[in-house]
Amino acid sequence: DGSAQVLQKILASGADENGEFALPLEDDKAAAMLTAMDKELPVGADEDATEGVLGHAYGYMKKASDDNLEGMVVLIQGVLQMWAAREVRAASGDSSPVLARVAQAKPEEWNSMVGEAERGDFETQLKSAMEAAVLE
Repeated sequence: DGSAQVLQKILASGADENGEFALPLEDDKAAAMLTAMDKELPVGADEDATEGVLGHAYGYMKKASDDNLEGMVVLIQGVLQMWAAREVRAASGDSSPVLARVAQAKPEEWNSMVGEAERGDFETQLKSAMEAAVLE
């Protein structure tokens, strides 16, 4: 299936030359995965294609979890976080500087960044971005 191949290409771009993954992902591997995502599943891609890839990601995560492959679960969660952050950036544009800064950070930095931001500003910007994404 095409959406499975897209997800596999995105995941493979984060592997080393032996096909292994070092977690947490190094910056260059995360950037390679994001580049592959931009190529294989660009912002504004066909909704069915996006849903297919996301559905496969959730399916792979469940299978990996059932098989006690926690490293693979973390890797796929990272892909989903990259996708979500990219979509938030696209939806919010320049109107949400706090949200854009958080979305560009590594997922493990999000909690501290949100804690440093003015809570009201972050929540307002997040609601605006969510509304924009839903209305697209």
